[in-house]
Amino acid sequence: MGKAQVVQQVKKQMLSQGAMLNPPGPDGVIDMVRQLKAQQLAAEQDVAQQAAKGMQKVIEDQLIEASYRDELLQFLTNFALYPYAVMTGPTPEIRPTFKWSGMKPKQDYEAMLTVRNISPFDYFWSPDSPAAGKGTFDLIRDRMTKYRLMMSATLPGYITKNVMAALEHFALPETNRDWLNPDPDKPMIGSIMWGLDESIDVIRHFGLLSGRELAQYGISVDDRLHLVIQAAPESFRGAFRRVRRRHRIAIVRFGQHVLA
Repeated sequence: MGKAQVVQQVKKQMLSQGAMLNPPGPDGVIDMVRQLKAQQLAAEQDVAQQAAKGMQKVIEDQLIEASYRDELLQFLTNFALYPYAVMTGPTPEIRPTFKWSGMKPKQDYEAMLTVRNISPFDYFWSPDSPAAGKGTFDLIRDRMTKYRLMMSATLPGYITKNVMAALEHFALPETNRDWLNPDPDKPMIGSIMWGLDESIDVIRHFGLLSGRELAQYGISVDDRLHLVIQAAPESFRGAFRRVRRRHRIAIVRFGQHVLA
């Protein structure tokens, strides 16, 4: 883009009336090109700086909306107290905002990207994980209120019909909402009513799953068999085997329901 503009400027000056009457020599053309290149570079740097300042403002606003500072302070506290600390994000979430309606402010709701500090006691990884996100799976136990689940139904990436089905299923009096305990079929103890501010456990699953495993949650993907090297013996006979293609995914589970 910049090179083409410099060439156009050179042509324009060479075809100007002054240049036609007194054409510059080779050295003069080189000096002209150098001067125009410097001017073009300065103009592009000004544009880039303005764009960078605008993007910096956007990023600062997004970090404030995501409560990044508060979550980071909790993350650093965990990092000092425990062998490791965990933070996830950015993930979409519905949060209240204020907007102007004429001369009066009003409360509205908007999808925002958020980050969350995760308790080390709510993070689990597969034995083959050398680092976060590098093994077969990472599991995070999250807690969401009924209200937050209801608001999530319209978020990008969430499966609305699955969210509504899960809300209906776990709102039944005979359904145990403590579905992660060793006896999930045990009748619910305590409050029968599921209040909007009452939390329930959900699992965020990051890792590798085959199409056959994903099909159990109603997700259809390519599940064709492909060849992999099983070993490296002297002979290649029997060195290959067929395995199912595995997909790196990030899903949100609520009981047997995949929400996102």
